[in-house]
Amino acid sequence: MFFRSLITHQLTLLKVVETFVFLLFMVLVLPEIKSGVADNAVSLQAIDELVAFSPLQLLNCRPLGSVVEASDVASSPNPLTTATASLPQGLALWITHRPNDARRVWTQVHAKNSTNVSAGIWLGLSSLCLGMDTSATEVFDQFSGADTFFVIIANLNREKGNVELSRFWMKAAAMLSQDLPGIYTAATKYQQEGRVSEAVALLRDYADVLPHDSPYRWRALGMAERFAGNIQEANRYFGQGLRIDPNDLWLLSQVRVAKIDAGDLDGALDVLMQEIELDGGQQWLHLVAAQIYRGKGDLDNALLWANREQQAFPNHWASYDELGSIECAAGNYEVGLNFFDKAMSFGTVSPVIAIHRATCLHDMSQFDAAIVYAEEVISRYSGEPALIDLYLSLGSWYIERGEVERACNLYDRGLAHWPEAHWLSERLGAISSRCPVHNDGSGS
Repeated sequence: MFFRSLITHQLTLLKVVETFVFLLFMVLVLPEIKSGVADNAVSLQAIDELVAFSPLQLLNCRPLGSVVEASDVASSPNPLTTATASLPQGLALWITHRPNDARRVWTQVHAKNSTNVSAGIWLGLSSLCLGMDTSATEVFDQFSGADTFFVIIANLNREKGNVELSRFWMKAAAMLSQDLPGIYTAATKYQQEGRVSEAVALLRDYADVLPHDSPYRWRALGMAERFAGNIQEANRYFGQGLRIDPNDLWLLSQVRVAKIDAGDLDGALDVLMQEIELDGGQQWLHLVAAQIYRGKGDLDNALLWANREQQAFPNHWASYDELGSIECAAGNYEVGLNFFDKAMSFGTVSPVIAIHRATCLHDMSQFDAAIVYAEEVISRYSGEPALIDLYLSLGSWYIERGEVERACNLYDRGLAHWPEAHWLSERLGAISSRCPVHNDGSGS
């Protein structure tokens, strides 16, 4: 169980980004569009209608309405001369269902100044919307950084159920960079929340927009299979990627995690030593070694590697948290609690330390204190995916004390946050016949 705590909770910025884009649009873009189209007889009423819906619809190719053939671009009348073409005018044409004219304007702006990132991005997006993938790729290759924004929009669309639009933005992002960390972050968040099917679907969609000779394709497919519980298939995909790039640290880390999930701790250590040899200065690797040795029950080696991490990164909470877990596992509870307090002194907001501290209190037979503290942690960090492990532990503590109804209520509370968390539903299913609310026909 403790290995799942190696993955810390992820924060999503989707709502923040949507609000930011809306404000940016209303304050900067909308006025420019109005002033830019006044001399071109484009209906200002159409522009005003944008106030009624999210500006993200503007970015989602919604104005196209129907498929436009790429060949239509050549026959489209030139709405503006090169001398007057501007970014706002292109946006206005796009909004009023004239995508070919909009693309022509952005082509002109980009031709005048190839370093104009905004024009380049819009030119690339309009090309992609019109099915001109090659042209889009040629434009996107000139820019960097926009892929992160595209991934945010892709993830926002997926959260809202717009899967096809999510795939479009993922494809646009992949044209700028095949390595999209934001996809893994979103998938991990879904998995931690128990939304495993959504995590798997996201990763497979990501893989679909990548070429077969890309190691990132095999990264995504392997991670999807690992989340789905298909460890053997995950390892096969990771192996495919490593044949393309044998020194891919990310792929090696996934092979290590897959071996941990399969209970092959010795195999995981072999892979980890290869990672350390390739990049010995990377933070966390020594810490991972300590955690694996602790899982094997080899506390001496666990302490050795944790101390190496602490010496390399003396001002980081994680090494003190691991030292606390090692000392508690060795029965040195007070020393362990002091290490947890030290970890918290860095101002860390992660619930992981608090989970380990609660477990240490329980292991030292301070059962009441452990339960009270665990409930406080759950209340404080409500909804954090990392808390699933604490729900499982606290539920078992209630059952140990014969308080089955409290365990049932706890699992129900957890499932309210993460409906697809199979660990919680399995625990609840095992005791549901002893839960009044589940045994009177009113519960599940």
